[in-house]
Amino acid sequence: MTAISTLSVNRQKQIRKLQQKKFRVSSNTFIGEGFRLFEAAVQTDPERIREVIFSDEVVHTGPGQKALSLSRARQIPVFTVNNREMK
Repeated sequence: MTAISTLSVNRQKQIRKLQQKKFRVSSNTFIGEGFRLFEAAVQTDPERIREVIFSDEVVHTGPGQKALSLSRARQIPVFTVNNREMK
């Protein structure tokens, strides 16, 4: 079983920048939130998913474990982050 890595401070800053449209457009990146959206993306086009980021609280829930299993089965990198760090 692959360990879940934590996001570096630098990577957290990059992700926060994606809240602004200009950064999403320039990096050709989309951020999706929620288990249903994630499951749909994994089923339709898993190759386009670059990474999955869980809050440290959600990763231990039932839906979080299901999403974690789907990610690992498709070899998608998985990270956790503390909710306070990403605000």
